[in-house]
Amino acid sequence: MLIPALPQGIHDLLGRNTHPGLQIDKYARSWDDQHGYPGKLSEHVQRPAVEEVVKRSTQAPAGLDFQGLAKRRDEMLRVLGAESFCCVSTGPLTLHLARASALENAGICLHPIYGFAYLPGSGLKGMARAYAETVWLPAQYQRNKDGGFLNEEEKQKAQKAWRLIEDIFGWAPNKDRSCQIEDERHPAERRYEQEGDRESPEIIACTGSVVFHDAWPLQWPRLFVDITNCHHRKYYDGTDDADAPGDWEDPIPVYFLAVKPGTQFSFAVSKRRPDVDPALVKRAREWLLGALCHLGAGAKTAAGYGAFEPVEGTAPKLDSSTRRTFEATLELVTPAFLAGASQQREDCDLRPATLRGLLRWWWRTMHAAHVDVKTLRAMEAAIWGDTTQGGAVRITVSRDSGSPFQAIEVPFKTQVTGRDGGPKLVLDQQFAKNHGIRPAQGFVTQPLFYLSYGMDEIVKEEDGRKRRRRRYCVLHGARWVVHLAVRGSTYEVLNNLGQVICSKPISADEVLSQAKAALRLLTCYGGVGSKSRKGFGSLEVISSSGDAPPPVERTPEDCKEVAKKFRKACGLREQSQRDPESPALDSMLGPIQLNTMSCDPWLALDRFGSAVQQFAQAEESTGHGKHCESKIALGLPRQVHGPRDEPLAHQNRSTHRRPKPLTCCKGTRHSSPVHCHFSKDANGALVARVVAFPARYLPSTTESRKFLEEYLEYLKKAPIVPVPKSGDTVDAVLLAEKTKAGGWRAKSVDGVLEGHIINNDDVPARTNPGDKVRLIVASPNRMNSSFRWPTARDDKPAKKPAPQERPGSPGGRHAGGFRGGGPPRRH
Repeated sequence: MLIPALPQGIHDLLGRNTHPGLQIDKYARSWDDQHGYPGKLSEHVQRPAVEEVVKRSTQAPAGLDFQGLAKRRDEMLRVLGAESFCCVSTGPLTLHLARASALENAGICLHPIYGFAYLPGSGLKGMARAYAETVWLPAQYQRNKDGGFLNEEEKQKAQKAWRLIEDIFGWAPNKDRSCQIEDERHPAERRYEQEGDRESPEIIACTGSVVFHDAWPLQWPRLFVDITNCHHRKYYDGTDDADAPGDWEDPIPVYFLAVKPGTQFSFAVSKRRPDVDPALVKRAREWLLGALCHLGAGAKTAAGYGAFEPVEGTAPKLDSSTRRTFEATLELVTPAFLAGASQQREDCDLRPATLRGLLRWWWRTMHAAHVDVKTLRAMEAAIWGDTTQGGAVRITVSRDSGSPFQAIEVPFKTQVTGRDGGPKLVLDQQFAKNHGIRPAQGFVTQPLFYLSYGMDEIVKEEDGRKRRRRRYCVLHGARWVVHLAVRGSTYEVLNNLGQVICSKPISADEVLSQAKAALRLLTCYGGVGSKSRKGFGSLEVISSSGDAPPPVERTPEDCKEVAKKFRKACGLREQSQRDPESPALDSMLGPIQLNTMSCDPWLALDRFGSAVQQFAQAEESTGHGKHCESKIALGLPRQVHGPRDEPLAHQNRSTHRRPKPLTCCKGTRHSSPVHCHFSKDANGALVARVVAFPARYLPSTTESRKFLEEYLEYLKKAPIVPVPKSGDTVDAVLLAEKTKAGGWRAKSVDGVLEGHIINNDDVPARTNPGDKVRLIVASPNRMNSSFRWPTARDDKPAKKPAPQERPGSPGGRHAGGFRGGGPPRRH
C-alpha cells in the first residue's frame, strides 16, 4: 500500500489538511510500505496524488472567506488607481509544471497561503513583454530583406518603440541587452540621464514604471486531472539516428493538474510611482490583454492551454508582420471516441493537444522518406517545438456554438445474462432497427463490434469480478473551430556537443504551409480519437479563412510539393527514396474508395466493418484469413487460433489450436498501418477512403507491401452493400413520379431498391418529392420493390411465439444448441 513518506506519528494528522499545495508537495503517497520505492511514478503515484489535490480544491476550505479576500484585494487596487479587467479562460490552464516539486511535471501555481490557483504578476509581466517585443514591436517599423531598418526614419520609429518597452518593463545590464545593443538590426541603444545626450551619465539599469499584479480568480477555481501522452519518448530524447518515431512504442501517460475552462480571472496593472504617465499603464494593459488572447498564459500554450478572451469587449487584433493565422471549421463525419484523463462524459471532447499530436504524425509522413531521423527531429523542432524551443504553431480549439454536440456512452450494445450466468454484451435490437443494421448471424461477430473492439467490453477486475467498461463518444455532426497562430522559426543543426553550427530562418508563411498541409492530410485520410484508423472520428473541413483546400485526388502531390519547399528552405538537398522506419507519404498505398450507399454513419461503419471482417476471417487457404500469421501486417496486438486454450462449444476439439499471440522484432505492439477515413459524396452518402503505409517491421517492408496491396484490392471488390431483406429499415428519397393511383414511390439511397409505398395513408401531408426519409422494406424484389412508412406500431417489440415441441428436441429447444453472437474476437 502506498503511504506518504513521513513519520508514522504524522500520518494520523494528514486528514486535517485542507491546503491543496501541501497535499501535492508534502503529503503525496509515494512510498510502498511493503516493497519500498514503487517506480512508474506516473501510474502508481502521480495520478492518485493529483486526484487527491482535486478533491481538496473543489471548494474553499471551511472557515476561509474567499469573497472577503477578493473584496479586500479589489479595494487595494482601487486605492492604487489600477487598470483592472477580467478575462475568461477558453481552454484549460496549467502553469509552473516544471517547478521544484515532489512529482515530475505535476505542479501548478497555488497561492502559498490560501491554496487557490492564481497567475503570479511576475509571469504576467514576462508574457506582456514577450508580446510587446515579438508581436507589437515588429509592426511599428519597416525592415529590409536582411531584417535591418529600411531607412533612417524607420530606425528612429523602431528606437522610439523600444524605449517605450523599456520604460514600462525596465532594463538591466545583462548579456541579452548587451547583445541587442551590439546588433545593428535591433533598436536597443544605451540610455542616458538626458535623453539623446551621450555626454550625460549612462543609466545602466532602471526599474519598470508599471506594476503587474497577481491575477486572482473571481470564484474559487476548480481543478481537474489532465493527461498528456508521449508516444515517441526515445525519438524526442535522442540525438542521433537510432530511434525513429515508430508506431510500435507504448505511449507514456503523464498526469498533471489544470484549471477548468470557463474560469474568470481579474487582472490589474498600476503605476509604480505617482508621477508615471497614465499612458504607460494603458499601454501595459493593452499588451497584457494581447498576450493573454494571442500567446496564452502558463505552460503548454502551443497546445491550446492558457487561452483567454476578455469578458467585456473583444480581443485585440493581431497586428503583426511576423505572425500568421488560419482558421478552419471541422465537422465530425463519424462518431469519435474522445477522452481525457477520466474517460468520462465531461472530457469527451476534441482537445487541442490531441489534434496537435495528430498533426505532428501526419507532418512527419511528408518528410520521413527524404531525411534521416536526426534531421527529421531538427525539422520537427523548428515547426512544432521540442524541450529546448517552443513550437512555432499554436493551436486552439473551440466548439462551434451553432452545431449539435452530444457525448453519449457507446449506444449499440446491450447487456444480457449469458449462458454461464455472467454478463454478456449483444447488439441492441432497437438500435439496429433504427439504423438499418442487419444483425450478424451464427457465431460471427457484429462488424460494428469488430471495428470498435475495446470500446465497450466486459472486463475482469483483479478480484475476479466482471464489470462493463464503456467509453463515451461524440456523435457525428459536432463541429469545432480550429485556430492556428504561427510565427517565424529557425531550423538549427547541432554538433555532438549540442552547439548550433548552422541555422536557417523559416518564415511564418512557410511554417503555416506546413501546418495546413498536415491538417489537410488528417482531414483526408485520418481521424481523431480511439479507433480512428478504423473509420471512427473522421473530420472534414467545412470552411476555412484561407484558400479553398485542393481536391482529394491532388492532396498527396500538393503536400509533397509543400514538403519539398520546406526542406529547401532548411538548406537540405533532396535525397533518393529511402526505406524509412516510420510511415511515409511517398510509400503510401491507395487511396481506394468504397461507397457505403448510406448517409447513416453507424450503418456505414457496420458495412465497412463487414468487408474488413470478411478479409480477416476468410478461409485459411486464402493466406490472409483464419489462423494466418501473415495478418501481422495489419498491426499488433493480434493473435491467431483460439480464442481460448479450450475449444468453445461450437469448435471442433480435434482441429482446435491454442491461441498464439503474434509478435514482431519491436515487440507485441504496432499500430495498424491501414487508415480509413469517411467523407460524404454529392448525395450525402458516406464513402470510405482507405490508405496503407507499408511497415518495415510487420514483418518486413516487402512482405508488408505485398499483403497490404492484396488487402486494398480485396476491399475494392468486396460486396459492401448487402441486399436488404423484408423488415429492414433503409434510407430513401421520395420520387416525383407517383403510382397510377397517385401513391408515393421511393428509391433507397444506395440505389438498390425502388418501388411504391404500400401504406400511403400514413405518409404525412406535408411530405414533398426529394425528401430524404427512413422506410421499412416490405418486399426487397430488385425489379419491383415496395416499402412501408414507419408507424407507431413498428416501435413496439414483437411478441415471442411460444416454443413448440420438435422431434428429437425435448422442450422445443433446437438440437443444434445455442445460436448467438458469440464473444467479440479479434483475428
